Amino acid sequence: MVWFGDAAGHDPDLGHTLTEAIEALQAAHIKVIAVPVHTFEPGLDSTGQATRVAMETGGEVLPEATPEEVSTKILEGLKNLPVTVTPTPMCDTGLTASYDAPSKTVTSGEEVTFEETLSVASNAPDGDVLNCTVDFLLNENSVEGFQQKVAITVPLRPTDLSIEKAITPVFFFKKHLIAYTLTVTNSGSDPDNNVTITDPLPHGTHFVVADPGCTFAAGVVTCDLGTLAPGASTTKLLVLGVTKCSPPKITNTATVTGERPDSNPANNSSSVTTYMKRSFSCCPSHSHGYGGYGFGGKCCPSSGHGKYGGYGFEDKCCSRFDKFCGHGSKRYGPSKPGKHRY
Repeated sequence: MVWFGDAAGHDPDLGHTLTEAIEALQAAHIKVIAVPVHTFEPGLDSTGQATRVAMETGGEVLPEATPEEVSTKILEGLKNLPVTVTPTPMCDTGLTASYDAPSKTVTSGEEVTFEETLSVASNAPDGDVLNCTVDFLLNENSVEGFQQKVAITVPLRPTDLSIEKAITPVFFFKKHLIAYTLTVTNSGSDPDNNVTITDPLPHGTHFVVADPGCTFAAGVVTCDLGTLAPGASTTKLLVLGVTKCSPPKITNTATVTGERPDSNPANNSSSVTTYMKRSFSCCPSHSHGYGGYGFGGKCCPSSGHGKYGGYGFEDKCCSRFDKFCGHGSKRYGPSKPGKHRY
């Protein structure tokens, strides 16, 4: 409130005292700026009332002004008022706001800056949105336009999804089929949503059938597992057909993903390699007759010991008369981890 004039101040009318008037101004959080106007009158503060009212309401008495200077002095007084800004946050449970100072005082019209820290409790529901409204009180008063709203999305805690791919029993190969089991495990402490297996088909294979929840499109098998509880596992069966003259080595890789970040992405994929036995017709003929078997990636030339070429074992050719390499029961060799020979 601006109080200006050239007449001396006096006690209020209607039976109220000066003290009562000051108390009413304080209750309404009103600051009084007094501007004494210089004329032939005694002056606004000649009795000291202007000083008392201004001081007890947090205002001030400005230097005496001429009538022509009154408007300028009023604007100066309004700009020079001290303002105490106090941030008062109201946040959802699990979210707190703190500041580098409980309050700051500046001159009216100046900017004030607070360093704000938002903290999320460790037990806050991850994935939820927490809200906080901050009312910046001006001299302990809420003023429209000095409010701030903040929304924080609680980050998802990480989990540990893993996948293990394995080949099912041999009898499937009698029909030129490869059957895989895909086992996914959630080793984390929280459930993971939208858990999905993706398995691109390797060259030389085609989709035959898979468990419910798995679909095939554009060369990729996708299995939607939904929500996987902590410590839980689930398994899907996938059967692929092998084309004639397929690559001698077929590697199939499946990958699992979920909504949560993964603490161990190294176990999110699993691969199995299978060595296929190719027929005579998949290898070119040679001067001695038919080409050899291409087992494990090689079309072997005719050995010269007979009509047929040698056997192909993984990446080498063996004479059909070498019983320890490419003939009889020794032809397929011992099993090795991650490699299957049929």
